[in-house]
Amino acid sequence: MAHAAKLNELVGGLVRSANGASRDDASLHRLRDQAVKGLRSASHARTNQFDVKEKLDGLVEKFVVLNRDDLSEALQRRLNELPTGSKWMPEILSLLLQLSDRPVEKTRLEDVEALGKKAEDVQLPLTWEDIVADDQPNETGIWDDVERGYHSSGNEPTIDDAIDSDETDSTQATSVNAEDIDALARLHIIHPDNGALDGVSSHYNELQNDKKATSVSELTLIRETLLMLHGLPTSLYHLDESTGWVSYRQHFWLETVTQAAVRDMIKRLANIGSSLNTLRQWFRSEQRMSYLQSCQSSVQQLVNNFGSELAAIEQRYLSPPAVLVVSVMEVKREVENRVRPLLELSLVVESTQRQDRQPPSVLLDALYTKACKCELSGNLDSSAALVKVLLAGLRAYLKPLSRWAQTGSINQDDSTFLIYEANSECDLSRLWSERFAMRTLLDGKPSMPIFMHRFASRIFAMGKSHAFLQALDDNAETDAAGEAWTSAQSRFFDGPPSGNSILPFSQLLDESLKLWLTETSNDCTPLLQSKLLREHGALAIITELSQLFCSGNGVLFQMFADTLFWRMDRDKENWRNSFLLSELAQSALGSKSPSSAHSLTVRFEDESDADLSGSSIRQLDSLNLNTIFPWPVQNITRCRSPALYSKAFKLLLQIYRAKQLVRKQQFDLRSLYSHTPHPLGETAHALRIRQQFATHVDLLSAHVTSAAQTISSSLCKDIQAADGIDGMADVWASYEKRLETSLLLAPNMKPMREAITGHLELCESLTIAWRRLFGNERCSTIEMGEEHHEDTEHRVSGNAPVGNTVKGLQSELDKSLSFIVAGLRGIGRAGGNTALETLADRLEWNVP
Repeated sequence: MAHAAKLNELVGGLVRSANGASRDDASLHRLRDQAVKGLRSASHARTNQFDVKEKLDGLVEKFVVLNRDDLSEALQRRLNELPTGSKWMPEILSLLLQLSDRPVEKTRLEDVEALGKKAEDVQLPLTWEDIVADDQPNETGIWDDVERGYHSSGNEPTIDDAIDSDETDSTQATSVNAEDIDALARLHIIHPDNGALDGVSSHYNELQNDKKATSVSELTLIRETLLMLHGLPTSLYHLDESTGWVSYRQHFWLETVTQAAVRDMIKRLANIGSSLNTLRQWFRSEQRMSYLQSCQSSVQQLVNNFGSELAAIEQRYLSPPAVLVVSVMEVKREVENRVRPLLELSLVVESTQRQDRQPPSVLLDALYTKACKCELSGNLDSSAALVKVLLAGLRAYLKPLSRWAQTGSINQDDSTFLIYEANSECDLSRLWSERFAMRTLLDGKPSMPIFMHRFASRIFAMGKSHAFLQALDDNAETDAAGEAWTSAQSRFFDGPPSGNSILPFSQLLDESLKLWLTETSNDCTPLLQSKLLREHGALAIITELSQLFCSGNGVLFQMFADTLFWRMDRDKENWRNSFLLSELAQSALGSKSPSSAHSLTVRFEDESDADLSGSSIRQLDSLNLNTIFPWPVQNITRCRSPALYSKAFKLLLQIYRAKQLVRKQQFDLRSLYSHTPHPLGETAHALRIRQQFATHVDLLSAHVTSAAQTISSSLCKDIQAADGIDGMADVWASYEKRLETSLLLAPNMKPMREAITGHLELCESLTIAWRRLFGNERCSTIEMGEEHHEDTEHRVSGNAPVGNTVKGLQSELDKSLSFIVAGLRGIGRAGGNTALETLADRLEWNVP
């Protein structure tokens, strides 16, 4: 019975120590009886020592396999040191094995080594008891006060003594010489104690390194959470200074809340603290661009406002009202409701920092996109905060753009500005198109916020207009532009109007930007356009082009052409004289166009390799009539001379040359009938062919001149109504394309152009056939010399693929005319050019 009672007592104590229950607990008796029953039913009275030894050897081997040789050696060394004569050693070792819990992960050799060491003697601080232990201060009068006399030298403080002593406010000003300003200032200097928080920091470090599970109250958790949200070190949270990431300790619990609920709540609060620290690190970082600095200042203000709200919560617990329920869940709910805008900002900042190669305005783009999404989802508080930061950065971003739009000047040191000077030494003729350029992204879009892309071309053109106007007027507009910039600084962008508007933020921002661009910019585009068209003669020059190159004045054109053809017929070797023909063009064609007369020149292509044996019509292909535009006009036309007009002039010369050759066959039919030896039918056939050629060249000449005049008149109207230089350049390019198509001068229409040239060359073949048909005598009556006839016959018969008889000439004429009519109709239908279709119909009337 004694053994059973002792066993019950030992087992009961073991159960109480493991369960932590009191002696009178009802569950204790049940657990004790169950444990006693298990011990009595055991098959072995003693622990199997061989089984224990096998388990220890296996543990040593396990440490080696898990790469913990240090633990393996330490365990083996201690097993070797165990006493062999101990009776209860197997039971002790078995108990230790059963109590072990993941020894590989939780064992620290430092703690094991410390178990065998004695605690070192701690040197106690010196106290008064130790000082007076040997010599008691019990002499008579030792603690009496000493009165100093008025003239005592001991009562005269020096400046150094006054500085080192702690004086009251009433004596500090009189303890030093009033003239010694430096000494007086040193008295008011307060030196902060940098070690004042060392005790708190060490306390936090000790709590963080303490792995023991502890129980905390809700008030403590609230205090630690609010400190963590302020970005301060705490004992329940761990802050990574380099990344700002906040983690939480897992070795604590609340007595009133389950561990799972506490862990989920603390994890959420730690994530909020990490997001806030991300914002703090970002607005403390150094940024070069001014709009990023403005965004940083705005974000810092929002974080400070949130800190003030946290301080209000702290004040509520520091000075609680009569009834206050301490609830960490309530604090969490308040924090989440107020921190939501900052969390959205943190997501925006993190997304922009993760991008390696990002455009300069990526932050403004991200803020704009996030603000629109928050507005659509009904998160108005977050949208308002995002809009506030966006507008703060946008105001700074628009300042250099406003200066560019009003003065045409840029900051050369700013490598991220939308506009840069691509070629400061460019020629004046390319000033508009080459001096300044706009930065673009890889996809070709402007390097600016996405909500301003639609204003990029207008802002770019406004600044270029000021720079161009300064070049026109020799910097006369510089002072006026500077005054406009100074007066407009007070009207910078204020953002969309506040209030409950039914319009979305994107539309409000777009309207506000449009209003800003109208009010704060000084658009000189109309003034520049007026100066170009009138003062610098651009409109007069463009109007004169059709007069000079497209036979706008038929008398002057005929005067030049007749003189040119006379030189070709009389001096076939030396008629290609550029100097004489340039003088002829200036005196004949330029007599009614004073703006362009002095710049008219005639040049020939490949004069050294010119083939003078071809037909006269083919030789005209090498003639080029050019004029040089003034540099302001070249910025509109984007070329120095009108090359397309030169091609049109060559076509008109070839047509007029063919017309001249055909007209020389006019004669008296009665005289022809009496002198010709050929039958009347063959003569009538030749007359019919001559009539067909005369009709064709007249139709071609009328088409070229009328099309050029019609398109030129519309050009003058459209170019005056264009918006800026870019608009005028677009009108000019469109006009050239229309003229190129109407006159068949486009590169893809070269076969049609060659067919028309070949058709005109048949007129020279008709001259040869006419000479052979009616004889040299009659030819002399139509002003064609013998020498000229022989030369013409040799050139045409040797190079032109035409027949030398009337029958062969009619066959060539029919083939050429059919091809031309079909080509003109196809081109006219494909391009919607009714003039070409009309020309094809008129030419078709002469097709048999």
